[in-house]
Amino acid sequence: MLEDTLKVLPAIDQIANGNHLLMMKAVIPYLPQPAQQIMALYAKASELTNILGFYQSSPDMSVCSTDTGHVPLSDMLQDIRCFCSQEALNTLDQLSGLMQMMELFGVMQNANENPDMLKNLLTPEQQVMFETCQSMFENDIPNA
Repeated sequence: MLEDTLKVLPAIDQIANGNHLLMMKAVIPYLPQPAQQIMALYAKASELTNILGFYQSSPDMSVCSTDTGHVPLSDMLQDIRCFCSQEALNTLDQLSGLMQMMELFGVMQNANENPDMLKNLLTPEQQVMFETCQSMFENDIPNA
């Protein structure tokens, strides 16, 4: 149950909230008003302490270890989808489609310089099928 809850939280909230803080936050609405205020402030202070401790021991929070530190924008857009309204989801879908078209356009521009670039877009099975068909056509053409 806790694992499912933590998967929904953004990475920074996973760092900030241990399971005891999540339980504490769930209890706050059931407390009397003065206790709610104290517990809410304690929870927020604990979150800040957890975040500061994390960055002092491990200064880099990244979704994956990469040599360049570059994470695709599409990965970030996918991660924020569960926090978006329907209108924002539609905008994200349009943005994702635009990014895919731009990427395809870039591949097509590079295809003139490297004809094998387009073949690399195929799955390995499709590449084998393409090479088989290509060799069949090459064998059928009589030498002039």
